[in-house]
Amino acid sequence: MNKPDKLNKFLVKELKSDLKDILILNTSDGGYIVFNKYTILEKQGLFEVKSTDSYAVFSSIKLALCYCVYHNIFELSSATRLKNLDEEIQYIKNNNHILREKIKTSVDDKKSIYLAKLQENNHRKAIKTIELNDLIIQSQMRQNKKFEKLISKKSLQN
Repeated sequence: MNKPDKLNKFLVKELKSDLKDILILNTSDGGYIVFNKYTILEKQGLFEVKSTDSYAVFSSIKLALCYCVYHNIFELSSATRLKNLDEEIQYIKNNNHILREKIKTSVDDKKSIYLAKLQENNHRKAIKTIELNDLIIQSQMRQNKKFEKLISKKSLQN
């Protein structure tokens, strides 16, 4: 175990429980320890979130952190919806890639069908992206409230 990992372990053990709800530590392997409860590791361009009672994979670190926020405050429906939206958007992106390849190699009759499917997919993706962005903003607001609450609590103690 190297010095940063030893320091992280010490900090996590010694900090009060209220700080654990806002604490995000970088690990030596490029991962993160979030709220002393979740580990996030990047593997093959995806971000795995692990805890004792959950496992999820996301396309970005931002979504992985939002998942941790929702899961930590027991808003499991929002955490699950975040995961599902990310998966659906990635599926649409992959499907669009295939459709674009088919458009390049198809004749006129099939090309119009593929173009219509591509347009429909783009519309679905836009709707899901709006909902995903709303979930991201809500998780940021919830985490900011926790941080502000902790700051005001600390300033009252001083």
